[in-house]
Amino acid sequence: MENIPVQDKNGKLLVNSRDTLKRWGEFFCETLNVCALIDQNLIDQIQIPTLSTTEEHRQNAQPSIE
Repeated sequence: MENIPVQDKNGKLLVNSRDTLKRWGEFFCETLNVCALIDQNLIDQIQIPTLSTTEEHRQNAQPSIE
């Protein structure tokens, strides 16, 4: 697994394990850390669901094997 080459952003083949790990770090950083635009009007339109008393008791009950 360590000897599997990957490409950098410019397409250059990376064969050094240190460079490969660095590239994977860059990839996941860019993939997972994205800016998101949030429309506050849409957030305000979300209705918070309400539970019936029976359903609330059922969800708060201790789990059982039955």
